[in-house]
Amino acid sequence: MPGLSGRMSTVVKSKISKLLDKAEDPSETLEYSYQKQMELLQNVKKGIADVVTSKKRLQLQEQKLQQQVVKLDTQARQALSAGQEIAAAWTGKEKLRHALNLRARITGSSPCERNVRDRLFAFYDWCAQNDDIPELLSLARTISRWQDQIICAALTGITNATSESLNRLAKLEARLAYGFRNPASQRRRVRIACTRGTRRKPRTATRKRTPKVTSQKPHPG
Repeated sequence: MPGLSGRMSTVVKSKISKLLDKAEDPSETLEYSYQKQMELLQNVKKGIADVVTSKKRLQLQEQKLQQQVVKLDTQARQALSAGQEIAAAWTGKEKLRHALNLRARITGSSPCERNVRDRLFAFYDWCAQNDDIPELLSLARTISRWQDQIICAALTGITNATSESLNRLAKLEARLAYGFRNPASQRRRVRIACTRGTRRKPRTATRKRTPKVTSQKPHPG
């Protein structure tokens, strides 16, 4: 019956509650609750320490990333500046070659002095526009110091390139031999080095001659 079962359950619960009240010790219950609260407090402290450590780690990573960004930006700017400097130097070299290419050996006709000076002026103007490149300024000063000789070489086609190349070969041979004690050996070795190009004979393909085979007429008889 529903009414009877309900009353029985109420009586059982009341009896059990009284037994638990008698068996319960308030000091033990308070101590148990205190231990649980301390465990929770330790877990909270541990969680806070983990959060602080993670925050410090993230701050260090942020600083490293900022330093890398600054470093990469500096390297990119330097690479761009270096690329621009290389392009400017190459253009200056091409402008100088543009003036030297007026030689009769290249054009096939005698150049005009005004054209040579105009192209040299274009070279000087380009070097002045890129005066932040020390190599271009040094080259412009050298060309300006030898301008008359360069113009004369462009007009006449006569230069000292051969003598300069022979001088370089002589110095190179002396450097390779660590100095010569015998002047005769030095002159002989320098002469061999400087005349190597004229003594070299062009190689020509030779064909082996094959004997001709002639057909013999049969002997009558």
